[in-house]
Amino acid sequence: MIFITLNALAGPADTLGARQPRPETRRLWNALFPYYHGRMVIIADGIAHEGMNGTEVLTTWLKKEGFKAASVDIIGETGAEYIYDRVMSLSSVFGTPHWFIDNDPETVAKVMKYGIPTLLVSVPHTIRPEWSEGREMKAWDDLVSEIDKQALAKQERTWNDVG
Repeated sequence: MIFITLNALAGPADTLGARQPRPETRRLWNALFPYYHGRMVIIADGIAHEGMNGTEVLTTWLKKEGFKAASVDIIGETGAEYIYDRVMSLSSVFGTPHWFIDNDPETVAKVMKYGIPTLLVSVPHTIRPEWSEGREMKAWDDLVSEIDKQALAKQERTWNDVG
């Protein structure tokens, strides 16, 4: 059995339906799902029950995105302590999970103290400033010239070696 949080599966958004799955955790899900025969539990915290039922919105989102879980557990509150409590409750129902997967280091630390193997997913949902700020792009010829220069220097290092 694997417990994984919705926050590890999807990036943040203003509304639940607007959340986008993280490609990295989708690949992780797809790799683990057949091995564990679909025994995966999604823990979703901070799901509001205003207007349309949060369970319906989440279930629809999971179906559209192709995440078929054995069980979905919704917590109205948000925070590490609430998720930790839910993991402990679910452990008494399903047994100790083989893995707990989350993107919150505080929650992972709390669950790990209980003796459950954990996986901290660290996938940035924002572009790093140095990737988006205006940087001067090098010309292709300059790159090729630098690669050739480094290759020649590497060969010259061992040019006089015998053997």
